[in-house]
Amino acid sequence: MKKTYVAGSLMLVMALMMAGCGGGDKKADAPKKDAPKAAAATDTVMLYSSMQEDQLNAVKKAFEKKYPNIKMDYYFAGTGKVKTKIFTEAKGGQVAADVIWVGDPADYIGFKADGKILQKYESPEAKNIDKAFIDPEGFYTGARMMNMGIAYNTTKVKKEEAPKTWNDLLDPKWKGQIVMTDPGTWRIDGQQGLRSCFL
Repeated sequence: MKKTYVAGSLMLVMALMMAGCGGGDKKADAPKKDAPKAAAATDTVMLYSSMQEDQLNAVKKAFEKKYPNIKMDYYFAGTGKVKTKIFTEAKGGQVAADVIWVGDPADYIGFKADGKILQKYESPEAKNIDKAFIDPEGFYTGARMMNMGIAYNTTKVKKEEAPKTWNDLLDPKWKGQIVMTDPGTWRIDGQQGLRSCFL
């Protein structure tokens, strides 16, 4: 079965389009309108994600309730480990994930550029998402909002000198002065928190 169909089923359950995956250099089949029915021919759908396990278990429960003949498995790890697993599998010619859901939009750009990881898929739910959050070629769609901010030490950096944009951090004067949390493991008291860049 084509992974595109399995991804389609999961997308409908979550009411979000994430990223359908494929293996090797084969071309993706065009998604069919009866994708959820096609998915019933397989036993398992595999999700690779950096979301927290309580969220993944909620997705799994909803998916398996809607599709009782399909088991949903997932691989959960920090974003860095998920990416390493995906790129390693792609190098070997077969990504085992049917769906990928990580947090950083730049990761999807990298997956697309690789050419062996993502397949095009247009979810029926994508009509509910602003086109600004959808890849124009149909390889991925934004599914959740992540917040990042820049903070600085006011005893060392004057307000007028502080960086105002991410590109400001490219200034050589900030080299060796930036600390950033690990985007794959950040949590505050068991909850997802605000990711920040500190000077």
